Amino acid sequence: VQARERNARQGVGIAASLEEAVADRPWVVLSLPTSHEVRNVLAEGRFRAGQVIVDTTTGDPDETEECAREA
Repeated sequence: VQARERNARQGVGIAASLEEAVADRPWVVLSLPTSHEVRNVLAEGRFRAGQVIVDTTTGDPDETEECAREA
C-alpha cells in the first residue's frame, strides 16, 4: 500500500481501481486484448458524460462500434 501511494504521488504506477484511474481524466485510452474486455470495462459504468474514450484494442471493429453506440 505504501509503495502504491508513493507511486500515485509521483504520477507513476497502477491505480488501485478503474474508478480512481479515470475519475478526473478528460480522456481515457483503452488498449485491451479483445473487444470482450472492452465491453466489460465499459459495462462497469465508471465513465462520465463528456469523457472521451479512445479504444486502441485490436478487436472486432463491428463489436467496437456496437460498444460505442451503447456507451
